[in-house]
Amino acid sequence: MKIENRTLKYFILVGLIALTNISESFGQVITRVLPPEDKIENYIPWYNPDEEIPIVNAPYVDVEAVLQEDRQTGKEMQKIGIKQDIDIVTEDGKISRKDNFIIWSLEIESFGAKAIGLKFENTEIHEDGIMYIYNEKSRFLVGPVSSRDLYDKKFRSDYVKGSKVHITIFIPSYEEPKIQISSFYHGIDDQSFNTAFGTSADCNRNVACEEGNDWGCQIESICRVLADNGGTCTGAVVNNDCCDLSAYVLTANHCIRENLDDYLFGFNWQSPECANGSNPPTGWVTYMGAELRSSWGGTDFSLLELIQNIRPVDRVSFTGWDRSGNASQTTTVLHHPRGDIKKITFDNEVAVIENDETLNYPPNIVAGRYVRVEISNGVDGDYGILEGGSSGAPYFGDSGRVFAQHRGGPILTCTNIENKWAGRVNASWEGNGTPDSRLRDWLGASTNPNTMDCMEHPFIQGPEVLCTDPQTYTLINNMPCAKTVTWRVEPANLFASPGSGNGVTASLWGNATSSGPATLIYTLSAEGCNDAEVEYDLFVGRPCTFELHSFPTEICVGEQGETLSGAAKFKADVFPNPANEFIEVACSGYMSGTRIAASLISIDGKVVKMIEEPSHHFKVNMADLPSDLYVLQLNVNGTILHEKIVKL
Repeated sequence: MKIENRTLKYFILVGLIALTNISESFGQVITRVLPPEDKIENYIPWYNPDEEIPIVNAPYVDVEAVLQEDRQTGKEMQKIGIKQDIDIVTEDGKISRKDNFIIWSLEIESFGAKAIGLKFENTEIHEDGIMYIYNEKSRFLVGPVSSRDLYDKKFRSDYVKGSKVHITIFIPSYEEPKIQISSFYHGIDDQSFNTAFGTSADCNRNVACEEGNDWGCQIESICRVLADNGGTCTGAVVNNDCCDLSAYVLTANHCIRENLDDYLFGFNWQSPECANGSNPPTGWVTYMGAELRSSWGGTDFSLLELIQNIRPVDRVSFTGWDRSGNASQTTTVLHHPRGDIKKITFDNEVAVIENDETLNYPPNIVAGRYVRVEISNGVDGDYGILEGGSSGAPYFGDSGRVFAQHRGGPILTCTNIENKWAGRVNASWEGNGTPDSRLRDWLGASTNPNTMDCMEHPFIQGPEVLCTDPQTYTLINNMPCAKTVTWRVEPANLFASPGSGNGVTASLWGNATSSGPATLIYTLSAEGCNDAEVEYDLFVGRPCTFELHSFPTEICVGEQGETLSGAAKFKADVFPNPANEFIEVACSGYMSGTRIAASLISIDGKVVKMIEEPSHHFKVNMADLPSDLYVLQLNVNGTILHEKIVKL
């Protein structure tokens, strides 16, 4: 294979995301915490720690006054941040103009904040532009954020640990972004971050402990809900009787306010270890925005539907439920207490249907609508507790199905014993008798079953690069529902193989005269149900060659942003590709004194190998890397080129 230097009109930063065929849709953004050995520039190629940029000091936040007002007004939702209005526009930042691109930068500081989140409105970013929000000291990094992640020109970021956040936007043209930051979230003491990491009671157990071993599917359905007012609750993605991949989230009604477009739903916010360490998880995904499908104060339930479809790559499952009303001998709760990482709590007694209507709590209680559990950490086999932020968490019975969602109760510590209440799925099924006040129309509209099981998201296995040799693609379908499965490819002209078929297996091969990105789409159908689709992006034919803009990084030589004299003659042979143990890179057509540096980048944008060679013919060892798609980046006197590499 040969890399030839060309002039590109556009730079795609997640460049690597686009190059490696990772599908992106709006609203799903990754938050990372970089380990000490990692570098910010591995994700932000234009990162320059010495650059001076404007700093905006946010308005002072009187934390105690806000919390006192919450106490006086009886607000129930656990608060981990305080929302404050602000007015920041494009002109407040710094624009750095380079050869054929610009970088917009700004820093925001909120005195005393433990973390900061941002709300963008009326914001427009070039279709190939990219934004990151980060803090150098805490090494929190939100992004990449592209125009696809803006919903109606709005975007709300996850919390970034620290009292400062740095915003940087790359635009592959001279088209300036349109920025309006209308509000920010001031993370409050002991409850906002480490993203509230480590703020819950010590007796709470991480889901990575042995107690969570049999709950893998259910654990992946749980999300931390961040409300528009800075409050936090817990929710669970629930399956329906059609298994149609609808992104329904069951949570508590008292957690829901009007501005659901601004809600964040964080998945995989959990530790990979049982013991609580000093560092939070290294990465999780956040979905923005939802629509209210049904709710009822009688059992304090709300059913939301995420605006975005759930992607297989995000490891989110669809938990099952039980509306039968049959008693469970034990109760397991998966939750985010005080916004902390995901925990597991267990009550080793039967959940009792509450019939005492004289109770002051839950408010306006009606017999039969709630269950009561007695939480007694360390007594009779119980472990863990429930706290603020646990609201909306699912109560699982012995069968692993949800039978209630958490309402609340008296303040509980690791050493006292208290009752807690949860709204019954059995009572919520018919709710108040209308589609917008019951669960039946959304979770059981087709067959009205008593139970549904937890379901992992179906996904497709197969190579990401397809040549002219036949390759097999298989739908891994974990659905408990019977489905008719068909598949098709788009665009069909890239394939010499049939463009559609039936069953979970597709045999595909490319057209020798065409190449480009394509999508394999499986459709799962059942009578009386909406179709569910599972997509897989691949590249057909010889991987394309790309040249990207030059950035001032550690491996650049010569002046920043310069282009090569006689660059049109430069080329590099890369072989073998696909590779097993190594690739060789042989460069030619370069001027005397040219320095060439190379790096190998994984599909998530991380530099996995960096090679700086005085020689212009060198090897890159790939023996220790897993089979996957990578991108070889060459830096030739400041000009950046990329080529896809397939590791077998």
